[in-house]
Amino acid sequence: MKKTFIALLFSSFFITNALLAQIDAAGFAGFIQPGDDALVPGADVTIEQLFTGDVCNSVTPPDDLYHCILPQNIDGPLRVTITKNENWLDGVTTLDLVFIQKHILFIDPITSGESQIAADADNSGSISTFDILLLQKLILNQESALTDVPSWRFLPTWTVLNVTGFQSHWGNIPGDPYGTTPFNFDADFGLSNFEYPFYLDVPLEFYWLATNDQFDLGNFSFNAIKVGDVNFTNQQLALTGGVEGQDRQAKNAPSITWNGLIKKGEEVTIPVKASGVGEILGYQFGMWLSPEDFELVDITQGDLPSFTKDNFGLTELKEGKIRTLWFDTEGQAADLSDETVLFNLKLKAKRNIVDLSEAIKLDAESMKGEYYDTNKEISPFALELDVQQTVAFERNLELLDHYPNPVDHQMTLELLLDNDSDLEIQIFDVYGKQIKSYTQSGAKGLNKIVLEDMDELSNGTHFLRVIDAEGHIAVKQFVAIK
Repeated sequence: MKKTFIALLFSSFFITNALLAQIDAAGFAGFIQPGDDALVPGADVTIEQLFTGDVCNSVTPPDDLYHCILPQNIDGPLRVTITKNENWLDGVTTLDLVFIQKHILFIDPITSGESQIAADADNSGSISTFDILLLQKLILNQESALTDVPSWRFLPTWTVLNVTGFQSHWGNIPGDPYGTTPFNFDADFGLSNFEYPFYLDVPLEFYWLATNDQFDLGNFSFNAIKVGDVNFTNQQLALTGGVEGQDRQAKNAPSITWNGLIKKGEEVTIPVKASGVGEILGYQFGMWLSPEDFELVDITQGDLPSFTKDNFGLTELKEGKIRTLWFDTEGQAADLSDETVLFNLKLKAKRNIVDLSEAIKLDAESMKGEYYDTNKEISPFALELDVQQTVAFERNLELLDHYPNPVDHQMTLELLLDNDSDLEIQIFDVYGKQIKSYTQSGAKGLNKIVLEDMDELSNGTHFLRVIDAEGHIAVKQFVAIK
C-alpha cells in the first residue's frame, strides 16, 4: 500500500552574537510525500515549545522540504500540529462509497488502518451509512465541505507501523522519564496492535530531552490521510502515476436514443441506457442539459435497484449541470451487458428540438464519468447519442414558431418541411397590404430562418405567410415595435 507521511527532522543551529554567548536553536525540516516520489504541498506545520511558548510555522511547498526554526534549544514538551483542509473532493469518488458499503455489510471488510480512517468521514470513531451519506453529498455537490472535520488527517506512523527498533533504541537513552517512549501516553505500538478507532490524531504532544540528539530522527513521521479517499486516488498519488484506470478505453455508456422532433411545450420521457459494459459495482457521471432547450420535470427509476432521487445532484441545474451516481445498497453488482435503463429524464421542451446532441451531453468538468467493474477497476464513460431524424410530419409545411414576438429588429422562424423546397416568405399589415418579402431555401426537417430588417415595419399587428414550392401555406400573426 502507498502511504503518505511527513517526517520531522531535528538538528541544531548555532548563532554567534558579539554581546552574547553561544545560543542554541532548534531547527526542523520535513516533507509530506505520497508513496516514494511526489510531494504534497499545502500542509501547515506548527511546532510549539510548551515551556517557553516559542512557536515556528511552515507550509509545505510544492516541490521541496519545509523549514521551521525555534529560537530556544529543546528541553521539554513540544506540541506538533499539522493541518490541511482544502480540495474536499480530491480522490473522493463513488468507488469509495462502494468500498464503505461493502465494509458495512461485511461483504468485503476494509482491513487497512489508513483506509478505515479515510472512511470515517465524520470522525465519529465508527464507519457507518452516515459516512456514505456525507461523502455522497460532497460528490454530488450538495455540500462543498464537511462541517467541523478537516479534509486531511495526520497521525504518527508509529501508531500503525512496526517500531520495535524504535522502542529498543529509545529505551537505551539515559534520563528518559518515560522508560521506553518519548510520548506522554501509554500504548503498545505496531500494526498487530492497531485497531480502529483507537488511533492518535494530531496535535501531538511529546517530551523531548536535550540528551536525545542521537535518536534515529526518521521515526518522527506522520501518515497523511485524505478523508473519503478510501482507495488512495487523490491528486498527489495521481502525480506518481499510481492511480489505476486512467488510461482505460471509454465504452459507449450511457446512451440516449431519440427519434425525431420534440415540439415546444411537449413533455417527453427520455431513457438513459447502458449496454455492452458487463457487471459493474457502481458509476458516476455529470450531464449537461441545455437550460435553453429543456426544463427538468422529473427523474424516475430505470432498471437498477437502490434508485432514489438522492442519487442526483441538482444544485447547479440552472446552469444545466446534473451530477449522478449509483451503487447498490446491498453491495451487489448490476449487469449492463444488455440494454439497461439507468434512469429516465422527464423533460419539457422550451423550444422545438430535433438534434439532442446539442441539448444533452456528458459534462466531465462537473463530474468525471467512470464506472467500476467487479474487480474494482475504473473505466471511463462516454455518452452515445443515437438520434434518428425520422419526423412524423403532420402536414407538408408547418410553421412551428416565430420569435421574438413582439419583434423590433430580426425574427427567427422555425419551419418543418417534409421535403427540400424553395420558400417565399411574405409580411402583410392588418389591411392586407404586402410590406416585405423574402426568398429562402429550405431542407427536409427542421429549419431555422432569420428575417432581418424587421425594424422597417410600423408599430402594430402584422401577418406572416410562408409558401413552399408546391403551394402549401402556413400563416402566423406577430406584433412589430420600435
